[in-house]
Amino acid sequence: MKYFAGRLKGLLAALVIMVIATTMLFADLSPPRMGGQPSAQVAERHGGSELQEIQQRLGQIQQQAFDNNPELLEQAKELERMFLDKMKEGGYEFEKDLEPLQQLQEEVAAGNVPESRLEDLTAEAEEIRMNLQERERMAVKDDEIVEAQNRLEDDILFAMRAVDPETDDIIARFEHLLLQVQ
Repeated sequence: MKYFAGRLKGLLAALVIMVIATTMLFADLSPPRMGGQPSAQVAERHGGSELQEIQQRLGQIQQQAFDNNPELLEQAKELERMFLDKMKEGGYEFEKDLEPLQQLQEEVAAGNVPESRLEDLTAEAEEIRMNLQERERMAVKDDEIVEAQNRLEDDILFAMRAVDPETDDIIARFEHLLLQVQ
């Protein structure tokens, strides 16, 4: 039964993180169209100090672009609102669904869940995770959201180019180094 307790704790923690991350999906806009961000350890192992420097430079350019164009932040907030609305249309209510997950996580962490219920709770948590992922997939594929996201990315790149005309070259170098790390 310890297996199920450990698995449930992991699932619940992942669900809470997923819900919180989903609600903040567009709050931290990483440089657009550049793939995932490598961890510092992975980057360092592969001579990634240049990668980190470029990532930092792009972050500075992007921050300056946002500072110079406050409408970009409003555009990002609108995209986030659209995404959250689409998730809600799919039946997901963040506040309502997050609270029981957090309570369950606290109970499991405190050892207050009878072992006879752990397997059932693990299955419930897994079902919630799968439902959330499906709703996210549906929202991300929505034509209106895709169009708004592409428009935002284009506008951010345009603003970044105004800050530093070498932005495209910097992004290309970043992507090249990122591929080498992966």
